[in-house]
Amino acid sequence: MTSHAHLAVERGDAEGAQAAIGTAFEHAMSAKDMPVPAHVAVAVRARFGNPTDAAKALGAGEQLRGAPDPRNPGVVRLADRLRADVGDAAYDPACATDVALDRADAIALVRSCA
Repeated sequence: MTSHAHLAVERGDAEGAQAAIGTAFEHAMSAKDMPVPAHVAVAVRARFGNPTDAAKALGAGEQLRGAPDPRNPGVVRLADRLRADVGDAAYDPACATDVALDRADAIALVRSCA
């Protein structure tokens, strides 16, 4: 389902992206596998929502992964795009604040993107 969400984002299909990431998120919750749906949920928010909120969600996704993921090209592209959209002065604190969330709050924030 995350692949369907990615394709919908690329096609500009907000409704399809929201539906696919919602389904992927529910599957991830049952399997306790959060990093991929978290990343896609952030991509959905970045494309169809507020980029500052997406930067916050990217920080929450990092918390769910347990570490930064500077070698994941999708994460790097998304971070670069968000940084360009909102600027360093807004991006850095938005992302850093939500890296510090506890797991339950990070899940809630990412879920709000789905």
